[in-house]
Amino acid sequence: MGHVFQGRYKGILVEKYSYLLELSRYVVLNPVRANMVKDAGKWPWSSYRAMTGKQPAADWLETGWLLSQFSVQRKRATAKYIDFVRAGVGLPSLWRELTHQIYLGGDRFVNRMQKKLDAKADLSEIPKAQRRSIAKPISYYATRYKDKKRGIVEAYLTGDYTMKDIAGHFNVHYSTVSRAITKAEKENA
Repeated sequence: MGHVFQGRYKGILVEKYSYLLELSRYVVLNPVRANMVKDAGKWPWSSYRAMTGKQPAADWLETGWLLSQFSVQRKRATAKYIDFVRAGVGLPSLWRELTHQIYLGGDRFVNRMQKKLDAKADLSEIPKAQRRSIAKPISYYATRYKDKKRGIVEAYLTGDYTMKDIAGHFNVHYSTVSRAITKAEKENA
């Protein structure tokens, strides 16, 4: 797909009953967080308008399950959903809860999902370039490379750790991590 989209899209496994509501709120509040609109209902390309009855839902959009988490009565469910979304304005990013960059859920959920990954599974359907080995602990990169910035870059290049994870382990600000990565990319270009 080239460098423009590289690393932009990935699948996240979400624990349905603990995180799915939060994730749905996070998504509809993205335009608000980006200061594109002041209210989620003002963003025309969001499912929020269909969820709240402001416009018809697309054929592919299932609104019933999400609203049923608030009430069995549609009108009450919609009102509670609106309150729920508004209460999310200003909350910390949901991505701080992400584990191993692919799991959004509690420890039991993560352990259960990891157990389902069978190391002997048939990987023939997965292109070789997309197969990933088990992540080394972040401490490996701190001890393996004498140059701290090199360790930071190598840890980041695995795709197993966020800049925040790396910054925390190497005891630097995340902008230091970002600068080290940018410098390495320019040197390798």
